[in-house]
Amino acid sequence: DGVKVVEGNGTDYQYQIYSAGIYIVTEVKGLLNLIWDNKTSLMLQLHPKLKGKVCGLCGNFDGNANNDFMKHNGEVVTDPKEFGNSWK
Repeated sequence: DGVKVVEGNGTDYQYQIYSAGIYIVTEVKGLLNLIWDNKTSLMLQLHPKLKGKVCGLCGNFDGNANNDFMKHNGEVVTDPKEFGNSWK
């Protein structure tokens, strides 16, 4: 069936990798899709149950784009370079 399992931290995650048109999709069941165009674009789609429960370079998925540049310490900045460097 093409489904593989990743084990980690007491939870097993089923995933599959497949082509969809020009894209390569990695689908982790019930969590996320990672979609790559084989070139320069990468898109991350999160399951709605993760809304407001994530942080980092992709934002916090709370529906408010104004706070997506939140550093690890909770400070919101406007400079993309400062934001990116804060997550090294």
